[in-house]
Amino acid sequence: MRGPHSGSVTPAAWGPVYVPGDSLLARRLRIEQARYRAEVLQLPTWGSTPQGRPLGSILDAEAAAAGYNFTSATAQSLYMERKTLGWGVDPTRITTNMTSSQALLFNLFGEFGGDMEWAVRATNLWLGRTDAQSVKAIHLEYAPRRLSTYLNDHTIVDALVEVESEAGPELIAFELKFADRFSSRRVPFDRNPRYQELARTRAPWRAPLNRLVTPQLNQLTRVHALTERSAEVLHPDKDVRCTLLVACHPDDVSAGSHVESYRGTLSRSDSVHLVTLDALINAMESSGPSSSSVQQLRARYLP
Repeated sequence: MRGPHSGSVTPAAWGPVYVPGDSLLARRLRIEQARYRAEVLQLPTWGSTPQGRPLGSILDAEAAAAGYNFTSATAQSLYMERKTLGWGVDPTRITTNMTSSQALLFNLFGEFGGDMEWAVRATNLWLGRTDAQSVKAIHLEYAPRRLSTYLNDHTIVDALVEVESEAGPELIAFELKFADRFSSRRVPFDRNPRYQELARTRAPWRAPLNRLVTPQLNQLTRVHALTERSAEVLHPDKDVRCTLLVACHPDDVSAGSHVESYRGTLSRSDSVHLVTLDALINAMESSGPSSSSVQQLRARYLP
């Protein structure tokens, strides 16, 4: 990982940025990342997607190997550590794609650098609460190895945070969206015995499972369900609170719509929260040490 430099370049140096089918937000973020690559990182060349499309928001092989897609050495170390744990991360996308939510995830949590006291202060601000007392563990790209013990599907939680609150243990699922849409993969919950059992034992939803199968609700349901099932596995003798925290770009209107639709299906409406990326970064900066480098996250992802 190498830090940014100062400089100024013309838009032609940003490289190609157009992708058919992009939303307006995705197109804008792709342009911003291409500009950041050329002007701030001063990387004159760009790479291509796995399908061979050249894009200014894709790092070439040399820049990717040098760690330019990470904003700190800690973020890169977190990624290298997570990669050793098996499936759940996409090495090519994380190291080369500057609009990757996975890369952003490691860059965000890399800022904590193992400082769990900072992490709990930030978590309280993200949730608008004061009762979280400690962060016990943070699992990035959380993907249980024994699928049969959980939901028997391949759902992944961007980050699963184990918290101790005043009421006892709590699991917080962190779902992050940047330039990407919600997953289009659909799991038929109403025909899956594991989801049916979870609906009976944990009762996180007041809506029937067949209402949650829709594309708008499917991914949030899967993430929430995996968190609830993880609470049963990790704390079989305790009533563990589970919370879903969705973070998105401040201009991502669709994410807010998804969250509001999902909230309407829940037994507890306060079990899902929405926080925008600017508010998330502001909370990290205000709760962190004076020497933190959070401003680099803001410069890159919220120019």
